Amino acid sequence: MDTAPLGITDALDLARRLPALVGVAAIPVPVFCHPEGAERTRTLLRFAFCKRIDVLQEAAGRLATLRDLL
Repeated sequence: MDTAPLGITDALDLARRLPALVGVAAIPVPVFCHPEGAERTRTLLRFAFCKRIDVLQEAAGRLATLRDLL
């Protein structure tokens, strides 16, 4: 997920706040990159989809409210 359309330029900060905001966890993509590549991925979050469909649907609904919470 690219956080830039939400006006968020620091995915690491959002990843830290997401559980409290909407009860969903994400991993900021820059943690997987070398420092020189981290800037290009600064606004990207990664989610795991190895969950039951009902859990994923609930998470999607919660994430849909994120724009209103920021």
